Parts: sequence; structure tokens; C-alpha cells
Amino acid sequence: MGGRIIKLSVIVPAYNEEQVIGDTIEKMEAFLQQRYPNFELIIGNDGSKDKTEEIVNQKKEKYPNLKLVSNNPNQGKGSILTKCFLSAEGEIQLFIDADLPIEINELDLFIQEIKNGADLVIANKYHSKSNYSLTRKILGNIYRWTTQEMFHSKINDFQTGIKAFRKDAIKELIQGIISSGWTWDTEILIKAEKRFKIKEIPVDIINQKESKMSLSGPVKMFLALIKLKRELKRLKIS
Repeated sequence: MGGRIIKLSVIVPAYNEEQVIGDTIEKMEAFLQQRYPNFELIIGNDGSKDKTEEIVNQKKEKYPNLKLVSNNPNQGKGSILTKCFLSAEGEIQLFIDADLPIEINELDLFIQEIKNGADLVIANKYHSKSNYSLTRKILGNIYRWTTQEMFHSKINDFQTGIKAFRKDAIKELIQGIISSGWTWDTEILIKAEKRFKIKEIPVDIINQKESKMSLSGPVKMFLALIKLKRELKRLKIS
């Protein structure tokens, strides 16, 4: 990508995020305007029932490079991410959850790794010095280990809400995407592991919300992975 100014697309998926979306837009705009002058900020509104869309439209009057992509009704995080990536134009494209799970200046690390030749850059919250809460770490490890075994994968973190892509890579990966919900990340990474260079970056998670997962949660996760495995096998992808 050389020394020229490249275009960056930053996608923020949102569902009922009226409490944080305005502040997130302000933080992202300030950061991006200072560091990456050629960018677009895309808010993916997945059929929110609160004032998320209204707030984004208000911010669009202030920020001409702010875009809104919407589902109506709600169709799942994976669905809105696919829709946003289909509309994104940047040579480097990334998404980050609306509550900004990592310190915003760490985006530099993800973007630089793409510039250095990686096709995908993902966060890894399961490193040795991780600050991730014990409850979430246990639940997350159940998902991680199950996915690694089921798909013969070496990826350490499938679910942390920040991932960066080279444009050509993500455009290829979303072709024929099956997942419309939270298994979207897993499907993308399982496909990518066979074809693209993936770089993992250790991160600390801020804004750790209390886990709401019930005892049936691991069972639901397992069933979702079984379904994904079956569909990818049918398509001769896994």
C-alpha cells in the first residue's frame, strides 16, 4: 500500500445502542479525523427499536463522512455486518462493537498490520496477561475450545468485537456467507484460515459488561456450531 494515503472504512454494528452510539460516533470521528483523513464511518443499525437511528441521522448533519446502513426489522449482527461490508469502499475495512471494547488508539495496531501485509487482523483477549473477567473467560474458553476442535482451527479468539480486513479479503469472504447472527465472526475466520494470512493482536477489554448467559448458553453455542459445521460441510468449505 506504500506511503500514499489509503481509504479506511470503519463499521460499527448497533442494536438498541442509544445510550452509547452518540458518544461512540464523537470519539471515532475525533480519532479518525486526526489519524486517518481519508475515511468513512458506517453505522450498521440492525433494526433498533430505540433512538439509535435518530441519533445517527442527527450526527450525519455534523459529519459528512458518516453513513447509516439499516436492517428493518432486526435480522442479526452478522446480517448487518455483511450489509455494511458490501457497501464499504475502503482499502482497509474494520468493524468494532458500539461499546468500544478496546482503547480506541489500539486501532492503529490493527490498521498497521494490514499495511504490513496481513489479510485479516483479529483481537485476542485470551493472552497470559489478559484482564478478562473470570466468568466470561470460562464461557469464552468453552466456545473457543469447542470451535478449535470442531473445525481443526488454531485461532485463539473468534468473538472479540474488533476485526480488520484487507478489502479484497473481506469482499471474498462474505460471498455466500451463511451466518446472520453471532456466529458470523466464526464463519468468516474458519473460511479465512484456509486462504488468508491472519494476525492476532493481544488486547485488554474495557467496558466488560456482566455476563447474562444462562446455564443453557453453552448448549445453545454447541448447537449453533453444529449447524454451522453442517452447512459449511454441505458447501464443501469445512
